[in-house]
Amino acid sequence: MQNLIIIGAGGLGREVYDLAIDTGEYTVRGFVDANLSAAPGVAPVLGTPEDYEIQPGDVFVCAIGNPIIRRKCVETLQQRGARFATLIHPTAIVSPTAQVGQGSIVKPYVTIGSQARVGEHTVVQPHTTLEHDVRVGSFCLIGAGSVMQGATTAADATILKPLTLVPYA
Repeated sequence: MQNLIIIGAGGLGREVYDLAIDTGEYTVRGFVDANLSAAPGVAPVLGTPEDYEIQPGDVFVCAIGNPIIRRKCVETLQQRGARFATLIHPTAIVSPTAQVGQGSIVKPYVTIGSQARVGEHTVVQPHTTLEHDVRVGSFCLIGAGSVMQGATTAADATILKPLTLVPYA
């Protein structure tokens, strides 16, 4: 099992914590976050992205929703030698001809079709379908329940928000 450090201890970070446990491949050592009191009762916050001392065997994943902030945190740690894991939930269906970039997060019940490509450090939320030949750039956030039809493209740092349902008042 690898030691995983999750960047971001907010809601997405706590969901990624659960995803990492579900994979059975990681021991989550904790989070790095600017808010040192984040995620109480889940796992410790080990420091900020700027001051965390990378340990031998550490791998990281960035669970920050905002693509601009996610890119900044990833680049800060990459400059210091960090390695990044790709997390794919066991319920996701990923075609053997599809590619998922380093540092990306694929959450439960996602389908990624034939020859689809997901860039680096992209988050694909639950119940999403990326059909054949889809191209998703790096540092994207693909919202829960999204559907990208075959051969469509999302540029780097795209936030794709699907139809949002609101409760009946």
